[in-house]
Amino acid sequence: MIDKIRLPEKLSADADALLEQTSVDEELNRKIIKLIDDTLGAQQSRSHWRFLLSALEPQLQLKLLYGLVNNRRPNQKDWKRIFQPLKYNFSTGWHYRTILTFAGIASLIALVQMFYPVVTGSRNFIDWFVVGLYPIVLYFWIALRKGINESWEPSFFLSFGLFAPITFWVELFRLFRDRIVWAGVQVLFDIIASDSAVAGCDQNLM
Repeated sequence: MIDKIRLPEKLSADADALLEQTSVDEELNRKIIKLIDDTLGAQQSRSHWRFLLSALEPQLQLKLLYGLVNNRRPNQKDWKRIFQPLKYNFSTGWHYRTILTFAGIASLIALVQMFYPVVTGSRNFIDWFVVGLYPIVLYFWIALRKGINESWEPSFFLSFGLFAPITFWVELFRLFRDRIVWAGVQVLFDIIASDSAVAGCDQNLM
């Protein structure tokens, strides 16, 4: 039955931001319902999905639709193994840990290269400007350690690390268009605000 009911090839980019929102309210539910309605459209074959999803909470509707669109469709074997425990978790597996290790080494090398010209006596403006960017590397790892829902989330690593420039422009556009703020931005803001508060207390004590 699932294979006979067509689904859209992809969801709107707003789906990721809506799924990552930690506070659930009527406004969020309204945006989710609107996104689902816009995605499923008015095609008769998709009205079956609208009926099936209507029995779930808005966030569960979006999670289920997101999984069906972005992942492989479940087959007969999947339904037979539905109650079997999942033995592999990428976020805690050795593949992801290896990626984090290489990324950590690359970040350490980058920090050394930032400070080396200045330590050796360079007066080049560009070298001093690059040194001023070192908090970006540190805040990235602190934010990744904290995570949105849990520590060391792969999705957070991709969005805030490898695809950081794309994430910046996408989230900036979404902020001005829909007033939706990515939860990862809130994590980073909390860390920076916390560090600023600690620095202010230390300065007052001195």
